[in-house]
Amino acid sequence: MNKTASILAVMALISISSVLAANYEVHKYTTVDGDWLWDGTQWTQPSPEPVTATYQMDAMSGAVAGNWYQETEQLGQPWKYKLDTHVFMGGAGTIDNHFYAWTVNDPITTPATGGYTQYSFTANNYGQNTESHLTVTGQGAVNVDASLVATTYAQQDAYVRVNE
Repeated sequence: MNKTASILAVMALISISSVLAANYEVHKYTTVDGDWLWDGTQWTQPSPEPVTATYQMDAMSGAVAGNWYQETEQLGQPWKYKLDTHVFMGGAGTIDNHFYAWTVNDPITTPATGGYTQYSFTANNYGQNTESHLTVTGQGAVNVDASLVATTYAQQDAYVRVNE
């Protein structure tokens, strides 16, 4: 009987732990589009418009207090994007960033494009005993996948730019 009660108690604790594992979640997804497309003879604006960049951020933490998220986002101009995010987790957790950018119209083969897509991604991470800084800038195409795994509280300031 004691063995059965002990097993049930352990299973109950595992179930409670699983439910409480993600008390704080942030999910962000952005698509940047609006570019014209060269069909070989003229410029067209197809529907849907070709995508120039995507950004996704997912943050999850088991912390029940001290969490916050703040962002400033600039929208509205074709194939341009600007985002500043600030995530704080009051306890252990993860933050995953996925940023992809590419050039829809290659300036070598397409007239009057203004050049390759310009991009930058910056992540500044701050933890209890460590901080790290990542910056990726360039033109053309890029895939950036960056993850922060924190065993205690953590903050991430991320900055995304497309043709800015």
